[in-house]
Amino acid sequence: MPTQELERRAQEEALAVLTEARAIIDAAENDELSKEDSERVDKFMTDYGMKKERADTLVKQRRTKELIEEEYEGFQRSKDSEEENGKKPTPHIDGNKGEGSDEQRAGQRLQEVRAFELYLRHGQRGLGPDEQRVLTEGTEEAGGFLVPEDFRAELIRRIPGLTVIRSGATIGQTSRDVVTIPKVTGGDDMFTSGVRITWAGETQTDDEGLTDPGFGQEKIPINKMIAKTRVSRDLLMDSAVDVSSLITELYAEAVAMGEDDAFINGSGVDRPEGILKASGIGNTNDAFDDLLVGRSDALIDVFFAVAAQYRNSGIWLMRSTTEAVIRKLKDSNNQYIWQPGLQAGAPGMILGRPVLSSEFMPANAQNNKVILFGDRRGFWIYDRLGTEIQRLEERYAEQGLVGYVLTRRLGGQVTRAYMFQTLTRTGA
Repeated sequence: MPTQELERRAQEEALAVLTEARAIIDAAENDELSKEDSERVDKFMTDYGMKKERADTLVKQRRTKELIEEEYEGFQRSKDSEEENGKKPTPHIDGNKGEGSDEQRAGQRLQEVRAFELYLRHGQRGLGPDEQRVLTEGTEEAGGFLVPEDFRAELIRRIPGLTVIRSGATIGQTSRDVVTIPKVTGGDDMFTSGVRITWAGETQTDDEGLTDPGFGQEKIPINKMIAKTRVSRDLLMDSAVDVSSLITELYAEAVAMGEDDAFINGSGVDRPEGILKASGIGNTNDAFDDLLVGRSDALIDVFFAVAAQYRNSGIWLMRSTTEAVIRKLKDSNNQYIWQPGLQAGAPGMILGRPVLSSEFMPANAQNNKVILFGDRRGFWIYDRLGTEIQRLEERYAEQGLVGYVLTRRLGGQVTRAYMFQTLTRTGA
């Protein structure tokens, strides 16, 4: 299981214990606990301390690992740069890509990365026969070359940290223009299909307990995303600059922001269909006009509109200005429903589930779907293999700039609408 998933579960377990302790205290008359309740609270707090320590340990271990990997990659880049400046020869690898020993494949990948770096700096004219050989040309439509797998992997690795949808969605890869997913139908908010059990005696008829699932198909079209940027020619000529990392950083943010916007609001025409545009998602209406005690009812309705097996993995999503309003809401006991995260930097909580912000969510205005709650696994994303980049020299030559066009293909849409619920503000 991924480390961050373990962290999340450990934090949720700690929060659940803390919530139990708080419930006992809130239920006490005149804030006085009975001996039995006091012992229960002490037991919960001891359990909370153990679970919190485990969650903190997992976070510390992950951060230590990330630091080690970052330092190692920095050392490796420095070593590669020294070898390149010293014109140390790279061994020639024969055969097709992906074949041969691990050492040969590593050598091939190193050749690809260095050839790609030359292409980014100097264009196709800067490539010799060996560099031309190791790079794979892109489609005739886009031109340029397919980026090396290491570059593509680094781009993909950086994107989830900048987004709210991809990091929790169901992810797949494809080489097709349309992904067809078999879908079992006949389910409801509890069962995913029409199959049910029947309790039977020792003797039963042939058809007793017979249930049949229905089957359908979900089609996810693959759309093309184009990102453009320009870089100073002087900067490209500076050998101290890691051009590949620079381009990755420039594109990762643009791609991440473009993805999140489409995954939330996309029309489904030449782009993914966003969650807020998908059919079949439930909605709760609320005037949302006062910050009075008891105004949290609508959020409770949204929360419990999603089945328990999905809301236990759900997140709240809203714009920052909407979250600022929600943070002031109180329940009927005059208690704030928004609770801080378990540790510094962790998202706040509403009804035990994390609150995430995205400025791509609609503004807090009348008739807008201002809040989304649900399990992001109900949104499927398919990345098409092969990311292309084209270098534009002549177009920006007078400005002393070089342009780059990144072409990436992916599709995304809601496949399980019952995992989501929206809240629409109806008041002015």
